[in-house]
Amino acid sequence: MSCQQRGSKIQIKGESLKSETVLAIGKFSILWSEFEKKNLNNNCTPKKLIEEGEKHKTSDAWREFAKKIQGRADYYEGLDIEFYVEYSLWPESAHRMQDEHMKLITEFIKSDGEESTSGGFLAIYRIRNNLLHGLKELEQLDNQIELFNAMNNILETL
Repeated sequence: MSCQQRGSKIQIKGESLKSETVLAIGKFSILWSEFEKKNLNNNCTPKKLIEEGEKHKTSDAWREFAKKIQGRADYYEGLDIEFYVEYSLWPESAHRMQDEHMKLITEFIKSDGEESTSGGFLAIYRIRNNLLHGLKELEQLDNQIELFNAMNNILETL
């Protein structure tokens, strides 16, 4: 069996992950699916996410998400936000977004989640793509539970 639960850990493909991590990522997958279905007519594009972002105001959930992304940049030896957005959110093999989209994400993060919820949606979309297209390292997922929980809080409020 490639997936087993042992106490508060779950074995997946030889890696031991916290059950809270697996739950947070599973919850994110379900919440994102529902968001994409209801808000984007099952057709998610950066343009549609920008339009969706223009409908939403900032909130504590958005501010918390921005802080978690800032924490990820700090985790990688204090990278500045522009560098983090360009090179860490987009690993080498990832499909690149347009510069204007990366600028919106950077604006969202630098404003501490006070501006550009469109950039916040684009950041969530990028993290989702990294997860579902194999660009996230399995052994690093436990270090990202707070990031997934922050995204879940946003998606739950929509």
